[in-house]
Amino acid sequence: MLRTRIPTQTAGVYIYRAKKQVWIDEVNRELVIVLCCASQNLCGVIIYPNAFVVSELFELLGSLKQKFCDELKIPSDQITAKIFGCSAGQTNALFAAQMWLTDQGFQIGGMDTGRNVTRSLVIDCATAKVGVRFADVENDFGAGFLPAGTAAQRVPRHTTPGHAILVTSNRSFALLGKQALESQTNWKVEKVSTKEFLAAAKKSKATWLAAATAIVVFEDVLDAPKLAPAIVALRKKTPHSVWMWAVSDGAEVPLPMDAVQLPSADKPGFFLEQVNRLITAPKPPMGTVHELPKKRRVR
Repeated sequence: MLRTRIPTQTAGVYIYRAKKQVWIDEVNRELVIVLCCASQNLCGVIIYPNAFVVSELFELLGSLKQKFCDELKIPSDQITAKIFGCSAGQTNALFAAQMWLTDQGFQIGGMDTGRNVTRSLVIDCATAKVGVRFADVENDFGAGFLPAGTAAQRVPRHTTPGHAILVTSNRSFALLGKQALESQTNWKVEKVSTKEFLAAAKKSKATWLAAATAIVVFEDVLDAPKLAPAIVALRKKTPHSVWMWAVSDGAEVPLPMDAVQLPSADKPGFFLEQVNRLITAPKPPMGTVHELPKKRRVR
């Protein structure tokens, strides 16, 4: 087995074939994208140290796509992307890469990012498998935890970051959902109206899709026309996201998804607890879309 190491200090594009094992040490805030084609025993690697700026990233992605799809004539649906790094700080490049890969027809087969840890990667070009080893957790902000029982149990700002999309045109639902989620310091919340949500199913680009850890569809959206096809289309675009309804008990929904109780003014914390529980629960295989021909009652 031939081994080679890739430095992470400078941006670059690398292509390797079978009998080659690629090692990438100390991936911290860098973004590493691996494009794999198992049928060709071929792997391409992009190293992008600057996760704050996306201008050069598209050039690197474009050059690798040209090599795979134009020169080697490999269809994009046979190429799987795996994304690593961006341990802390801004993640503009991460979200941009997800959108670009999805728009170009590549499947995102796996992601291991954030969590404020340093990673070392081993890529086996013969099998397209990527092994990950974690180093000690990095703490770059100096603040310690408050002990249990004090005024607030703080969560580090880079630990398991969550980006929640609240799909609703109801101002009360949006306000209460935002209040509940942002009461925990590692959640960022964005509101998307029903109109924007349905339009995204027909568009190739919607920036909020790539960022979403959780997409919460509220009860007022149930009356929207062609809601079920829109959700099916968007769920295929967001295999990395957890989808859930926020509806009152007994409401009929067109597709089965995890359900949380609607937030109320006196118990927003209960809403947060339910969302966190569903985020950490085991997820179905990547890209799975559950459909039912008839409406299903949430229990």
